Amino acid sequence: MLELDKLLVIDLECTCWEHEVAGNDERQDIIEIGICLFDMQRGAVAAADSLIVRPTRSTVSPFCEKLTSISQAMVDHGLDFQDALAILRERFRSASYPWASWGNFDRHVLMQQCRDFGLDYPMSADHLNLKTLYALRMGLPKAIGLYPAVKRSGLQWEGRHHRGVDDARNTARLLACIFARAG
Repeated sequence: MLELDKLLVIDLECTCWEHEVAGNDERQDIIEIGICLFDMQRGAVAAADSLIVRPTRSTVSPFCEKLTSISQAMVDHGLDFQDALAILRERFRSASYPWASWGNFDRHVLMQQCRDFGLDYPMSADHLNLKTLYALRMGLPKAIGLYPAVKRSGLQWEGRHHRGVDDARNTARLLACIFARAG
């Protein structure tokens, strides 16, 4: 049974390249799962973590490291993807709570990587796209990125943009703004 006193906020960072390189047979891999457990009663983050994941189909490009601050050395010491999923299930009880992300990218990538590796999807079926919800709630003509939404809401960005745990925290802070606006 789904519990509604908490909401998981997830942000993934993946291997990436500045330009697609012809002949590059590397495939995008999750390298960080940023996660916040948002307490619905308090309207605040109850717990947060950064799960660094070791990629198996690609390496961290210089562009990716510059964007995320995640180095190849960091992911070399990271968790196996399967072990990261086990932490989501066990420590964060990911199947017990609804979850949210800024857009659908994170949901699609997580589902695809689970399929690619023949692993069970760890999240509940109840996903909220906070990018769309924010645009609707704020009366915007179209959805905007996470960083502009934080600035538009009068908040200061906390942490490093494109770092999963920091993006998840900032997304959770926007969630509090959305709820505050809703009354």
